Amino acid sequence: MIASADHRRRALVAVAFFLLALSGCGGGEDETPLDMSGTPQERVARFEAALQRDPRDTEILSHLGQALVEAGNLQQAAGRLGEAVAIDPEDPILREQLGAVLADLGQTDRAIVELEKALELVASPDVHVLLGNLLIDKGRVQDGMAHYQEALVLAPEDVDAHYNLGVALGKQGKQAEAEAHYRAVLRVDGAHAEAANNLGVALLLQNKGGEAIEYFERAVRLDPSDAQARRNLAMALSGEKRTKEAVEVLQEGLAREPKNPELANYLAWLRASSADAEWRNGAEAVRWAEAACAETGNNNPHYLDTLAAAYAEAGRFDDAVRTARRSVELAAADPTAAAEFRQRLALYESGKPYRQQ
Repeated sequence: MIASADHRRRALVAVAFFLLALSGCGGGEDETPLDMSGTPQERVARFEAALQRDPRDTEILSHLGQALVEAGNLQQAAGRLGEAVAIDPEDPILREQLGAVLADLGQTDRAIVELEKALELVASPDVHVLLGNLLIDKGRVQDGMAHYQEALVLAPEDVDAHYNLGVALGKQGKQAEAEAHYRAVLRVDGAHAEAANNLGVALLLQNKGGEAIEYFERAVRLDPSDAQARRNLAMALSGEKRTKEAVEVLQEGLAREPKNPELANYLAWLRASSADAEWRNGAEAVRWAEAACAETGNNNPHYLDTLAAAYAEAGRFDDAVRTARRSVELAAADPTAAAEFRQRLALYESGKPYRQQ
C-alpha cells in the first residue's frame, strides 16, 4: 500500500525541469529562450533541431528528455538525459531527472545509483522519498525507511514520506508508530483517502474499533469507489456488532461495482456466518460467494472458504465439504489460514454450519 512511486517520479521530473527553467540557459542576455509551446512531439522535434546547433547544451537535452517522457518515449528520454549527465556529472538536477526516468523504466539498480549520486551533491526530500521507495522495492526495507526519515528532517510535513513510513512501520507490526505518521499526513492533507484508510487499519489492529470506524468512514466519503476501505469499514462495523450497517455499506459498494469480489466475498461471509440469525441468509450468501469465486477464477482459498460456509448455511453440506477441502489445498502455503479452514471443514463434515463468535 505504499503510495504510488509513479506519482513521485513524475513530480520529481516536473520539479527538476522547473528548476532548470528558473536557472536559465547559460545566462547570456542575448540568448533566445527555448520555445516550450506545442505538443510533446512538436517540442521533441524543436529540441532535436536545437541540439544540431549545440549538441552539448544540457538545458536543451534536459527539456528534450522531458518532452520525450511526455510523449511516452522513456527509453529515448533516458538516453538523452544520460548524455546530459555525461556532459555535466556534477549537476544534481540532471541526475534526479535521469534517476526518475530509469525508475519509470524499471531499471531500479541504475536509478538507485543516479539518485544516490544526486543526494551526494544536494540534499532533497523528493529524492530521499523516491530512493526510499526503490530500496524498499528491492527488499532493503531499513535503508528505505532511513531515507523517508531523512526526507522528514528536511521537510517535516512531507506527505509521501510520512505515508510511506507509516506503511513500512505497519508491515513491521508497529501500529502505534504507523498511526502517528498517518495522522501527520491527515494534518497536512485532510483529503488523503489512503492515509485515512490506513489509519483505520492501524487503529483496528490496536483494538480501537470505534475510532477505526471514524477513519474508514472518512476514507469512503473521500473515495466511494475504494472497495478496500469499504470492506474495512464493514469489518470494523461487524466487529462492533453493528451488522446492519456493515451489510448496508457492502450493498452500497456492490450497487456501484456489482462484480467486485472483495465486497461480494465479505457480504457472503456475513450472510453465511453472522452470530445473529437475523442477518444470515444462505441463498444470498451462496449467490455472492459464487460470484466472488467466479471473478477470481475459483482459486482464491479465502473466497472458497467463504463459499463453503455459504453452502453449509444453505444446508448443502456435500458442496461445503468439497469446497472446504479445495480451500485447504490452496492454502497450503499459509499454515495459519489452512488450520482455520480445516476446523471449519470438520464442522461441515459433521453436518454443522460455521458461526462467528
